[in-house]
Amino acid sequence: MKLPIMIDFEGLDCSFKETNSKRLASFLNTKRYEFPYYASENSYFIRQYLSGKYKDIDINTPIMIAYLMEMFDEWNTKIIPDIKNGLDVIIFDRFWYSNYYYQCKTTRDRIALQILVNELGLPKCDIIFKMMTNFDITIKKIREKNDKDILESDEEKMKEVHSRFETCKFNGVNNVEEIYTYNGNEFRSEDEIFEDITTRYFEVHKTLLDK
Repeated sequence: MKLPIMIDFEGLDCSFKETNSKRLASFLNTKRYEFPYYASENSYFIRQYLSGKYKDIDINTPIMIAYLMEMFDEWNTKIIPDIKNGLDVIIFDRFWYSNYYYQCKTTRDRIALQILVNELGLPKCDIIFKMMTNFDITIKKIREKNDKDILESDEEKMKEVHSRFETCKFNGVNNVEEIYTYNGNEFRSEDEIFEDITTRYFEVHKTLLDK
């Protein structure tokens, strides 16, 4: 099976991933898949975790497996059939690369993640749009949310995750495009951010087609 060009948007909450992944999918007239996909029964344990059910247990590895298994099931039952129907490009609003900065704290964790991904047969992406945020203005936006999950409610953990995200290399992806969503202490306009994304997309797309 020939895989399409796969594009992944990675970033923390309030980093404009959802907005821009939807907008790019519409612009390219293709399909978008989001993870976690809360409407799916495959995300049951993730929903339980984010609601705070396991808050007193240090369960990074089991939670990482829960995220990966949801992706594995969605990949095999929904995404592969769509690919076989002729998709040339697919877009992810987060994929397995999110585990690098949410659950992986050590080199050992990152090696374990890669082993699991390989065993499950989850694909590598061609392009990652790394949505770079300013933590101070982002956390203010998160504080305004009424339905914060367990991660969003823990600002120290969010700061730790943000720090790991900023330095994350996403090993194995040749095209990691950093998209800055802010200018100084203010968010940039949605049109400015999307213009950066489309410009980078067409630049990288040409190199992928030339291979």
